[in-house]
Amino acid sequence: MNRLTRENKNRLQQFLAITGASEKVAAECLRATQWSVEPAIDHYYSSGMASLPGAGNSVKALDTLFEKYKDPNSDVMMADGLVRFCEDLGVDPSDIVMLVISSYMGAVTMCEYTKQEFSTGMLKLGCDSVSKLKQKLPELRAELKSEDRFRCGRRTAHTSGVGAATEWPCSLCVWHF
Repeated sequence: MNRLTRENKNRLQQFLAITGASEKVAAECLRATQWSVEPAIDHYYSSGMASLPGAGNSVKALDTLFEKYKDPNSDVMMADGLVRFCEDLGVDPSDIVMLVISSYMGAVTMCEYTKQEFSTGMLKLGCDSVSKLKQKLPELRAELKSEDRFRCGRRTAHTSGVGAATEWPCSLCVWHF
């Protein structure tokens, strides 16, 4: 870590804070993505590195959190679970900030999060609990003023709504958007 630039040291620390990975694994993932944090985190989880021993407690915490909200008959967080998730966050399901959260999660279907989408998105956000995500809400709301995130949110609203059987609380936020 001594030979890294200050900027890359900051990226390494950000990666470590989000994933709980070892410095060696963090540096490997960051090098593989030309020191871009978000793609490095995606690489970390998609390559299976997160499931290695010592990968950190964030993944276990997210597994437990997902279980709280997922549908009892499937391995997906459906509209009912999403409404409970929103209640715990202290936001209305139709709040536009949910589109920003959904864009981080890469949600393919409106009003649903798969376990992979939920875990990856929460880790991208640097959150492994509802309370941490709640603290991040002002920052996420500020992202709506960002042209790039706004486009991403519109893309999320459009792609997740196409062909999906939207349920009332979730479809309201797209209507307002």
